[in-house]
Amino acid sequence: MSGDGAGGGEGQARADLSVHSGELIPIAQDAAALARVETTGRQAGDTSYAAARDLRAAGLLSGDALHHAMYRFDQQSLHLSRDCTHIADELGTTLTRNAALDGDLAGRLRQAHAAAYANEPERLAAWGLTPADLRRDEDRSPSGAPALNPGIAEA
Repeated sequence: MSGDGAGGGEGQARADLSVHSGELIPIAQDAAALARVETTGRQAGDTSYAAARDLRAAGLLSGDALHHAMYRFDQQSLHLSRDCTHIADELGTTLTRNAALDGDLAGRLRQAHAAAYANEPERLAAWGLTPADLRRDEDRSPSGAPALNPGIAEA
C-alpha cells in the first residue's frame, strides 16, 4: 500500500495495483486454453520422432538434433501446461474469494449504514430498508463468505 495520498485523502492508504474481476476472467480463460498445449502441441510428435529415427538410421546427425529438439519441446510443453493450469486455477479461486468478500463487505457496510439511521425511518427507506430489516439482518450473515481478518484493516 502506498501512503502518498494520491487519489484519496491525505495519509489514506491505497492499493498499488488494482485489477477488476472483468479483467481477470479473460486471463484465466486464456491460461486454461494455453494449458492444452500439451495435447495440441503434440500433433506432429509421432511423425517427428519417426523422422528423427530415420535420420539416425541413415547416419545423419540431424536425427539426434531433431530428437533432442522434440524431447525439449515435450518437456517445455508439459511445464507450460502445468503452469497455465495453475494460473487458471488460482485466478478462478481469487475471483471466487473476492466475490464472496465483496458480498460480505457490501452487506456489512449496508448494515452499518442502516444501523446508523435506525431511528430515522425516512433515511432507512432511502436504502430500501425498514427497522424490521435491521432486526432480521442481525441474525443473518452472508453464506459462503470467508471470515474477515480484523488485522487487515489495521495493516
